[in-house]
Amino acid sequence: MTKLSVMNEASDQELVQAYAQRSDQAAFARHVERHMPLVYSTARRRLGGAECVEDVVQQVFTLLAKKSSTLTGRIILAGWLYRTTSHLAARTQRSEERRWVREQTAVTHMDNPDPVSYTHLTLPTNREV
Repeated sequence: MTKLSVMNEASDQELVQAYAQRSDQAAFARHVERHMPLVYSTARRRLGGAECVEDVVQQVFTLLAKKSSTLTGRIILAGWLYRTTSHLAARTQRSEERRWVREQTAVTHMDNPDPVSYTHLTLPTNREV
């Protein structure tokens, strides 16, 4: 049996353990390839057509790489990926909504500056400098 066929038949747990124990890049790549549709579709469903879908996908797999040594035992990795993607997408969505509100507030203040709020700001005169 070739290494590729072994990778194709390996369970999710075996692939993650191979990466965690031996830094097996092929095992991690196979795991990413296997679960990319799940992670991408979950992020897209949560975020819609937002440009940040790919960022969330990258964050999920980066987190998987960091936590691979702790993801052992009876954990179902597809469930972990789904839950992690949902949480990161929700956090990203909240962050994007807050950013949008801040930008709208800034634009509103730029379009309608309140002259009263700027009265305390005066340029120093030559005598004061």
